[in-house]
Amino acid sequence: MKPISKNIKIEEVTDAEVEITAEVPAEEVTKHYNKILEKERKDTEIDGFRKGKAPLEMVERKIGQGPLMQSVDESLLNEEYRRIIEEKDLKPLGRPEITITKIAPGNDLGFKIKTALMPEVELGDYKEIAKKTLSEKPLAKPEVSENEKKETIRNIRLSHFLYDKRKRKEEIPPPESIKEEDLPKLTDELVSSFGSFSDVKDFDQKIEKHLKQEKKNREKEKLWAKMIEAIIEQSTIKTPTLLIEYELEKMTAQLKDDIKRSGLEFSEYLNKINKTEEEIRSGWKENAKKRAQTQLILNTIATKENIKPNPEIVEAQTKQMLEHYKEARPENVRIFVETQLMNEKTLVFLSSLGESSEKIKKNKSKK
Repeated sequence: MKPISKNIKIEEVTDAEVEITAEVPAEEVTKHYNKILEKERKDTEIDGFRKGKAPLEMVERKIGQGPLMQSVDESLLNEEYRRIIEEKDLKPLGRPEITITKIAPGNDLGFKIKTALMPEVELGDYKEIAKKTLSEKPLAKPEVSENEKKETIRNIRLSHFLYDKRKRKEEIPPPESIKEEDLPKLTDELVSSFGSFSDVKDFDQKIEKHLKQEKKNREKEKLWAKMIEAIIEQSTIKTPTLLIEYELEKMTAQLKDDIKRSGLEFSEYLNKINKTEEEIRSGWKENAKKRAQTQLILNTIATKENIKPNPEIVEAQTKQMLEHYKEARPENVRIFVETQLMNEKTLVFLSSLGESSEKIKKNKSKK
């Protein structure tokens, strides 16, 4: 579908970043507004009317023009961004920065989009590097000790103990002062409250299986990281600043989420470590650059090998994520899911090269 915008201009900010400016005609904005309003009516309940049957003006008053226009801006500009990059044959990377430059009822909607483009990447011999790296140290069969299993089960019991204390609004003692006898005993009834465990024996077996899988995943991730690092070393990459900033944003968001889940405010955390957010981000820059380069390498290999995620899985996972992160922009979530699935398929492809190489070696040694 062709863009609906007028006065489209694309300017190079750097050799790997562009800025798109354009305006969506007022009549198109109105059309989209009415479409969003009609959609909202289906889920809006207003006294005196059946659900989805209230007059549009009453739905508009209940929701408010501000929130409705915000929905219009997000969905309309994300759609228009896709149309523009497709028509102009741009190959963007990561999340675009969308800014509204002009907005007023009954007027054109002005916007500016800054996005990183896929830069020139001169790949090293990634197939040979993958074979060499993965055949040097094949994945070992993971083993789990009794102590590791006991420690994990104790942590689960501890979490249940603390949750129970919070639920009853009782004072929570410092974790280091909590003794073994304070924790709930492992019974069939207790483990069934943790999840799909039939009894203590089933719980014990599944915990061991889970720990083995975790170890296997960690070892696989280490091996993949080593392989990608070797490919980066033998490749030539121009890394867009916008992509590094995007990685910093992801790292910061992850940190804030982890801190929130631990029951601490981000400002409290900063006070404890005596650092500002800017100082933390500054210390991460080199790591963010490496993450950005990893993404560029995986994108380039995926393009060369025609590796694409399954569209149905992308849609299903996007929908699932949006149910948990209702405030997130659907387009950003879709890009995130698409990228994660493509990365995984590309890494699996590279791993298969190493596995094939290992099989050939074994077959030769048998002869």
